[in-house]
Amino acid sequence: MKFSELVDIAKLQQLLDSMHAVTGIPSALLDNNSAILTASGWQDICQKFHRVFPETAARCRDSDRRISKQLSEGQSAGYRCENGLIDYACPIIIEGKHLASLFVGQFLTEKPDENFFRDQAHRCGFDEDEYLAALRKVPVIPEENVANIIEFFSQLASTIAYLGYQVLQSRTAMDFKDTLLEAIPNPVFYKDLNGRYLGCNKAFTELLGFSKAEIIGKSANEISPMCVGERYQRMDAGVIDTFQSHSCECVVLDAAGTERNIIFNNAAFITVDGSKGLVGSILDITARKQIEAKLKESEENYHLLFNHMINGFMFLQATPMADGVMQDFVILDVNEGYEGIIGQTKAEVINKKMTEIIPFTETKNPEWLFVLNKVLNTGEATLLEYYSKQILKWLRLSVYSPKQGYLAIVVSDITREKRSEEQVQQYAYHDHLTGLPNRRLLDDRLSIAIAQAKRSTELIAVIFLDLDNFKPVNDTYGHDAGDELLQQLANRIVSNVRDGDTVSRVGGDEFVVILPKVKTKLETKQLAIRLLKACRKPFIIRNNKVFVSASIGVSMFPDDGMDIPDLIRSADIAMYQSKRNGRNQVCFVHGCV
Repeated sequence: MKFSELVDIAKLQQLLDSMHAVTGIPSALLDNNSAILTASGWQDICQKFHRVFPETAARCRDSDRRISKQLSEGQSAGYRCENGLIDYACPIIIEGKHLASLFVGQFLTEKPDENFFRDQAHRCGFDEDEYLAALRKVPVIPEENVANIIEFFSQLASTIAYLGYQVLQSRTAMDFKDTLLEAIPNPVFYKDLNGRYLGCNKAFTELLGFSKAEIIGKSANEISPMCVGERYQRMDAGVIDTFQSHSCECVVLDAAGTERNIIFNNAAFITVDGSKGLVGSILDITARKQIEAKLKESEENYHLLFNHMINGFMFLQATPMADGVMQDFVILDVNEGYEGIIGQTKAEVINKKMTEIIPFTETKNPEWLFVLNKVLNTGEATLLEYYSKQILKWLRLSVYSPKQGYLAIVVSDITREKRSEEQVQQYAYHDHLTGLPNRRLLDDRLSIAIAQAKRSTELIAVIFLDLDNFKPVNDTYGHDAGDELLQQLANRIVSNVRDGDTVSRVGGDEFVVILPKVKTKLETKQLAIRLLKACRKPFIIRNNKVFVSASIGVSMFPDDGMDIPDLIRSADIAMYQSKRNGRNQVCFVHGCV
């Protein structure tokens, strides 16, 4: 196994680059074949001078040999090169094999004797100014700090080795997948996106009475009765579409034709190459069903466990924060449901603090942290709805304290519910065709405008707009064309009013516009005429020019009404006056323009 296959080299390069940016200490990572995997901050004095001239290059190679010898023996190595700089290396050993080395070097422990280096420049033919300039870039680390730096890099090498070991163990575990699958007493299977079986264990073949060769590559329809197979396919499709684990209880016939009560537990997965599939396990509960009366309490516990398993679960331990007032929480464990909802693996979050997993910058302590502390201190369970900006999901957290100093959180994804609520709000307050506010929202906006106008003695204008000759459009081109015209008209009205004005569709071809904070009647007149002109412009409907006009009525608060019904009614009456006067004009309550 190559070391580069066990760790993320790119991330290690970023880490060592960041470390060099902070400390100025060069470092590099080499595999056991001396191939350079990462390099950060190597000094020009070595790269451009010492490793170029034969005499100094020989000293570099001598330093390399001395260090490599110790590394091959599994020991950390340090050496002051005869060229004047100090090098250090730590072996990375995984399962007893020296797979790579972490090099730290090219630093000094005291201010260099520039005469020595000046002589060396003359002897080797280096450009003195460039050579001394490169020398002055070499970090000088006091002798008393070197031990700490070396210890840090030793620990870093150990950490890298541990990460590689974890990956190696993971891959070893994958090799045992089939063996472990056969060791599971319950039937287990997995399928591809099309519902065809990719694999199963012996318990599954015994339940169905088919061999693996007869199952692999087949669908449920091909090995089960049609009605049962179709049910399984619908269930599988739901799991893959929603990518949420699913459990259901049903009755099947085993290989002997005996009815068995079982529980299907299914979950979707994605392979490394991005392919989707489904894995399922079967729990035989026939015996439990037969003694259901005696196992009622166990049945209730089972349903409780069932309800929790389809959601995420976190188990936390309190730990003091720096201020000594609030408690942070270390994550001790999470379930697969958490991984599915949050998108973080158990390895990524275990032993991390909540404030590391959910970083916050807007406030010193966010609301959710106060809630967790309250549950910890009072012991009273609570529900918290929280929107995560990291994963763009709404979460419902059921928080309780199972024992002092610990919290348990059940995590549910309620994003779909929240979106449904938003849609309900949209349908309740907006016109379905144009998206404009409907009569309900119009009344709310007008009520607010009236209340504000009473306090500020400002005017409000209510414009009632009704299209002229709209019916012939529907008769000639069809109702779909009429709907398209209304949508275009809605956009024109919105584009011709002010920010803060409200445009509402209150009927088939009737629109009402609220103009709050109007200074003068003239201002309203000018805007109403602008709307009238906008309606006269041709509409392009299915490559045809369609011409309509509008009759507009205007009422003013407070002269024409002090409340919503009076203002709307007055504007409506003025609009009908416009119709009677020949249409295609603006009429106020007391006269037409």
